[in-house]
Amino acid sequence: MIKLGILGGTFDPFHLGHLLILRESMKALSLDRAVVEPNFIPYYREQPVLSGDERLEICRLSVAGMPGVSVSDREVRRGVYTPTYSLLREIRAAEPDTAPVFIIGMDSFLYLHKWQNGPGIPEAGNLAVLKRPGYILKPETLPPELRAIYEKYRAPDNRVTAHSGQIFFLDTPETDISATRIRNLLRRGDLAEAGKYLAPAALPRIDEILKQRLTRSDSGE
Repeated sequence: MIKLGILGGTFDPFHLGHLLILRESMKALSLDRAVVEPNFIPYYREQPVLSGDERLEICRLSVAGMPGVSVSDREVRRGVYTPTYSLLREIRAAEPDTAPVFIIGMDSFLYLHKWQNGPGIPEAGNLAVLKRPGYILKPETLPPELRAIYEKYRAPDNRVTAHSGQIFFLDTPETDISATRIRNLLRRGDLAEAGKYLAPAALPRIDEILKQRLTRSDSGE
């Protein structure tokens, strides 16, 4: 059985906090591989600073030095948002010997029961929940629907032993890097400050993207 971590998100841009999440999750759960899954952003939602192709490129540059980590372009290429439940089902259908582990933060887990087919997600795959600043798990205060999910699927330890049906609550370092602040810095062209939170391997390409946009802006495009 191959233990596969899945980190989904907008990744606008992919930053050092994402790298930390990948490293800590792979270590804690002894994952064999991990894949970064950038989301497609529909036109009616706020558009990211980076295009889909740019986000893919920055993700790939950022994880290039991490053994066992790859970047998937399936959602960006399709041009259609894929709900987590559907993604996990798709991965298991394509790779029957794979135990997918979808990685989320505690802030996301606390709303899992409101996700599309949220209660069914643990049946489609496994979940790993990481600490997030300001979000504390108190089982006795969870909404009934979420508490039922917690009590049914909480794993007793960090051993991935099944293709689905396990939720792992990892005792990993918290990360509080603000993607919103990074985006604001990039919009202002302040790569010197934004670069403190980005993978060094991605900085030359991000600098190139910013200069290209400045050139287009100056030319009136």
